[in-house]
Amino acid sequence: MLPAFDKDFSERVASFCIGAQSGYVENENASQFGLGFTKWDGKSGFTRRFGQPSPVSRDTGGKFVTSNSALRFIRACHTFTELESLGHCGPARLDMNDARDYGVSEATGVSAPVLVYNRRADAKNLILWPLAPYHTLGNEKFVHPEPIDTIPFEEKTDIAFWRGNLSGRPNKALAPDVAQRRYAVAIMKSIVTATSEEELWQYHEELMGITRYNFVLRYYKSADMNVALTLRGKNKKARNSQLLAPLCKHRMAMSWFFNSKLQVHREISLQPPR
Repeated sequence: MLPAFDKDFSERVASFCIGAQSGYVENENASQFGLGFTKWDGKSGFTRRFGQPSPVSRDTGGKFVTSNSALRFIRACHTFTELESLGHCGPARLDMNDARDYGVSEATGVSAPVLVYNRRADAKNLILWPLAPYHTLGNEKFVHPEPIDTIPFEEKTDIAFWRGNLSGRPNKALAPDVAQRRYAVAIMKSIVTATSEEELWQYHEELMGITRYNFVLRYYKSADMNVALTLRGKNKKARNSQLLAPLCKHRMAMSWFFNSKLQVHREISLQPPR
């Protein structure tokens, strides 16, 4: 039996998702948006962040499709489909990549609402929308992972597991002396072309401000944890560097994680020593 409709709860959720609104931003910084930023005119027109044509379109049956197989555009198609199925037929802007620092300062101001799946606490003009298909109600992966964990809890090991990509950028609390806050992907590009240990040490100082690097460096030798970075694709060259090689291991299947009672959440939070 379905629970009774709770109008007050629904309104509070909707209010939270809509978030804080700001006035008109005169010069919106379009370059801050991700490559998947898509603007829909509510009919058949789709453009990207600088007004150029988007690979998202509608076929003759009205279905949202994309000529680019990148996940960012597939997500856009899913989101527009959900919007229309719920009765929204007006213009919309979305960026189902990662909101990062959008809408938190004058330099990152957002002139009109953008649908995103995450945002910072003080961001304005960002409306939360479930990331399809991960947050879609009724999806077979919603709430629980696949495959289903069949290992009894008492048979699992007490060692904490974690695997993940090297992403993010230096946190001032962890690396207060680092002047620039480059994203991990940019630092890894520099690591690949480094010609001296002095250069590598400089990039290490930058990486120490990135939570994931800091965390793995602290615990990759721990007997109580099995943690490592998994670098692939465009980051494979950095994986073989003197700096990152000791911290890297291969990706593991989801079923491997079921062997442990403990799994470190990917949004790790570290504080500097006091």
